[in-house]
Amino acid sequence: MKPQGFFHVKLIPVFALTLGAFALLPNTAHANSDDWLISVSFASAESFVDGPGGRGDYLPTVFARPQWITRDIGSYVGIGIPAAEIFGRGQDSHSVTVVNAGLTYRLAEQLYAFGGPGYSYQRFSTAQVTETRERLNGNVGLMFVGNNFGITLSYDSGPNAIGVGFSVNSGWFGGGFHRR
Repeated sequence: MKPQGFFHVKLIPVFALTLGAFALLPNTAHANSDDWLISVSFASAESFVDGPGGRGDYLPTVFARPQWITRDIGSYVGIGIPAAEIFGRGQDSHSVTVVNAGLTYRLAEQLYAFGGPGYSYQRFSTAQVTETRERLNGNVGLMFVGNNFGITLSYDSGPNAIGVGFSVNSGWFGGGFHRR
């Protein structure tokens, strides 16, 4: 049996339902056309080495400006930070880092699709061996942002990982990140 990451895969539906409930909270912030959407997710990649190897957990973070180009088309940048860098490393370490940039498209009033090219870097190390893998990365996803909060589902092709996360719009921070 392969060892599991710090976040067991069976917990993802519970996590998604909890985040969906947050999306239904009453609205206290009003979205402006120059607001940002911010998402922090959790993703876990299978080991790329033969034999026993741990999962490569990482935290994809997306900063999107959904109405930057037109009313329906915007842009985003994303970075996946290795969970081991935040939560500490075990004896064996499998880290995943991804960087992406691309376009967003508004599918409905509160639903956005995003996608673009990027780069992924994976590193697996034990006391005896270190192996790395670099790949081009395709990143796609959906971001639902309700009144204040929302959920994000994403996929990174480089590490072959699905991410589930939490989203907010910058208006929730008390007026956004823009000048008035």
